[in-house]
Amino acid sequence: MPGHLHALIPFNSDKNMSHVIGNRRRYHTITLRTQWQNNYFDHRVQNEKELSLKNSYILMDPVAKNLFRSSED
Repeated sequence: MPGHLHALIPFNSDKNMSHVIGNRRRYHTITLRTQWQNNYFDHRVQNEKELSLKNSYILMDPVAKNLFRSSED
């Protein structure tokens, strides 16, 4: 997706989400020279149904933006 990133990142529930996301952003900044906006939207998935909904949204977002015809593309 141009301009933004969606990700489902697994990590232990005892980990601080801000630290996990911060480390991920730091890695991408150093290795890919990514420029990040100052904030981000995070959400801890609570169950399998919610995971499925988030996954479907991520797959369909490029289709909704008319970048692809189907999620398989």
